[in-house]
Amino acid sequence: MAAVYKISEECFDDSFELIAIHTNLESYQLAYFINSVTDLQLARSFRDLVVDTVAYALYEYKDAISEEDWFLMANKAQKEDTGLAEGLFSQSNTLITYHLLEERKDINYLLKLSAEQTIQINNVLEQIKSIPKVRMAYALEPETLKSKKNLIF
Repeated sequence: MAAVYKISEECFDDSFELIAIHTNLESYQLAYFINSVTDLQLARSFRDLVVDTVAYALYEYKDAISEEDWFLMANKAQKEDTGLAEGLFSQSNTLITYHLLEERKDINYLLKLSAEQTIQINNVLEQIKSIPKVRMAYALEPETLKSKKNLIF
């Protein structure tokens, strides 16, 4: 007989704030510019954020003093698919684009703040808006997202 486990919604720690960033910069460039205009020290994580076998670039900064965890993650990742194609292109591989937030494909990057005490992120938001290559940045309400569970790690 198989055991069925149900995980309560209360087990998920969903107390975080999000900043959506629209830019054409690469992830390492954006992390550098965010570090230069803020007090953050984002560095590439040793592991990527993996959701359903798709790896998204992840940068992190953990501030032990204020107990804040900052994460910069890409909303888009490409994975090579070696599908079973027939005919003329049977030997070719295709790149498939996946999105971390499927309902918000227009966002390039997400900056997530996980903190014990929720702080105002307006200062960081204004500093990110001052980066020349950032087209748009705004606070995003996690409760409005359907794929919010992809951001809980």
